[in-house]
Amino acid sequence: MTDTLLWHIDRALLEAARRGELSEGQLVELLLAHVEELCPICRREREAERAVERPAVDYAGVVRRVRHSRRLREELDALAEEGARVPELLETLRRLSPGQRLLRVKNAPERYASRALCEALFAEARSCLPADPAGSRGWAETAAAVAALYPERYPAHEVRALAFKGNAERAAGDFRRGEELLVRARHVMAEHQVTDLDLVAELHSFLASLHTDLRRFAEAEQHLSVAARLYQALELEEELARVVLQLATLHRHRGNIDAALAADREAVALLSPEVHPRLYLAARLNLAFHLHVAGEPEAARDLLLYDLDLYEEHADSHTRVRVRWLEGRLAMATGEPEVAEEALVEVRDRFAAQEHGFNAALACLDLAELYHRQGRLDALREAAGQAVALFRAHEIHREALAALLLFQEAAATHRVTVETLHHVARFLGQAARDPAARFDRAR
Repeated sequence: MTDTLLWHIDRALLEAARRGELSEGQLVELLLAHVEELCPICRREREAERAVERPAVDYAGVVRRVRHSRRLREELDALAEEGARVPELLETLRRLSPGQRLLRVKNAPERYASRALCEALFAEARSCLPADPAGSRGWAETAAAVAALYPERYPAHEVRALAFKGNAERAAGDFRRGEELLVRARHVMAEHQVTDLDLVAELHSFLASLHTDLRRFAEAEQHLSVAARLYQALELEEELARVVLQLATLHRHRGNIDAALAADREAVALLSPEVHPRLYLAARLNLAFHLHVAGEPEAARDLLLYDLDLYEEHADSHTRVRVRWLEGRLAMATGEPEVAEEALVEVRDRFAAQEHGFNAALACLDLAELYHRQGRLDALREAAGQAVALFRAHEIHREALAALLLFQEAAATHRVTVETLHHVARFLGQAARDPAARFDRAR
C-alpha cells in the first residue's frame, strides 16, 4: 500500500470476498465506486443512471417497496426512541463496576435490550484503549450481555462484542486468548453472513494489531490492507487514520522508519485537532517518536512544543506519561542531562506506581544510558538495581529478568556499553509482547 489515499481493489480485498466477509454485491459496489473515482465518463454515466425516474409498471413490486419502507420507518422511529434513552442508561452503567453492570443488565432486560445502547457501549470500549485494556474488556462484556437480550438475534453485535473482547485481551498481553476470540468473531461473522463493511474493516484492524504484536508482519499487512480499502470506500477518515497509524507502527517494527514517518504524516492529514483531538494528538506523538528514532531529535522536540497546549487540554494520563518519556529521551539526545534526568525519574516512578514492570525497567535503562554518558557509575549501578527490583516486583518473565540481571552484573563490574543497554531494551520490548521470547546472551 504505497498511497493510502488512492485506494485499489487488491488481492487482500478479493480474498476477503472469497472467504465470505464481503458479499458479491458489496464487492461490485466497491468496484463501481473505484471506477467512478478514476474515470469521469463512468462517473457521469452512473450519476445519470441514478437520476433516471423509472416507470411504475410492477405494482406488486411497488407495494413490496412501500411495505418495506413503512417497516424501515417504524424501525428508524424505534431506534430514535431508544437513542433518546441512551445517555441516561449509559450514565447509570458508568457508575457501576463491570460485574455490577452485568447484573444490572440481566435483571432489567426490558430496559437495557437496546441496539442504540449497545453501539454506545462499543464506543466506550473503544475509548478505553490503549490505556485501559481491562476497562475495554468490561464494556465489551456489557455489550455482549445487552446483545443477548434482543428479542430477535442480531449477529453483527455478537461479532463486534467478540472482536472488542479479543482486542482488549490482545492489548492486555494475553495473545492466545485474544486470537481465540478474534477467530471466533470471524466464524460467527461467516456463519451468519454478517457483511457490514465497517464491522469487517474493524475486525481486520484488530487482527492486524494482534499479528503485529506477534511479529507476523506479512499477515498484519494483509489485514491492514483490507481495513484501509474498506474505510477509504466508506469515506470514514477517522477510522482510516487509525489504520494508517497501525501501518506506521508496522513499518517501524520492520525497520523502515521513512515509511513509518510517511504513514504518520498521512494520518495527521486525515485528522483535525478540533474534531478528533485525542486521535490527532496520538498521530502527532507517533510522528514525534519516529522523528526521534530517525535521528531528528530537534524536529521531534519542536513538534511536541507546538502541541503542548493541546496535550494539556486533551491528553489522558496514558498519553501524558508517554509525552514526558519522549521529552526525557529528547533532552538526553540534545544535551540537556538535568532536564532528561528529571523527566525520566518521573516516568520511572509513574510506571512503578502503575505496577508496570516492563515500562518501569525500560525507563531505568534510559536513566542508565544517561548516567553512562555522564560517567556516573554509582548512579548507573543504582539504576540497574532499580530495574531488576521493579521488574521482579510486577512481572513474571524469566528471560526478561535474566537479561536485566546480566545488565546489573555488567553495571557492577563496569562492563556496560551503550550497545548493551540498547540490546537489553530491545529485548524487553519484545518480551512484553511474547512470553516465549528468548534472550541472546552472546551479544
